Amino acid sequence: MKIGLAVCGNSGVDYYKLDYPAKVLHSFLHLNDELYEDFVDITAEEFYTRLVNEPNVDVKTSQPPIGYILDIYEEMKAEGYTDILVVTISKELSGTYQGAVLAGEMIEGVNVRVVNSNSVSYGQLFLAIKAIEYIKQGDDLETVATKIESIIPRINTLVYVDTLKYL
Repeated sequence: MKIGLAVCGNSGVDYYKLDYPAKVLHSFLHLNDELYEDFVDITAEEFYTRLVNEPNVDVKTSQPPIGYILDIYEEMKAEGYTDILVVTISKELSGTYQGAVLAGEMIEGVNVRVVNSNSVSYGQLFLAIKAIEYIKQGDDLETVATKIESIIPRINTLVYVDTLKYL
């Protein structure tokens, strides 16, 4: 049993050093007619600079495509993982959870368990950190998932925005 971890980029995981290997499911940003993989093709600084310098920029986001998620699962399988735990942004905020589930149904030879964090940002990251703790303790995939799901009702995320323009 070797458990791999995949986490949504919406968690802020790219800005945090995990002490366990994890793959990141990045969202995609559409700025006018340009497509960027978040944190890969464009940094946060570049993104916010564009928002300031181009007040009429058309901004949209999209979930990672199922093929993209499936490629990550295949990569993890090739690295020897027999089980994959995926922690996603709230399914009420994005289709990433459903895409991760569907990709999990498409891959053979590896068990995929997707956890809906019911959160975003560091609430989601906290679950990934706890999952790593449980994986290192030797818990199996379902036990790790059940343990982090028991934490979810106690997570509260507060958000402050200075404009509703991009919501």
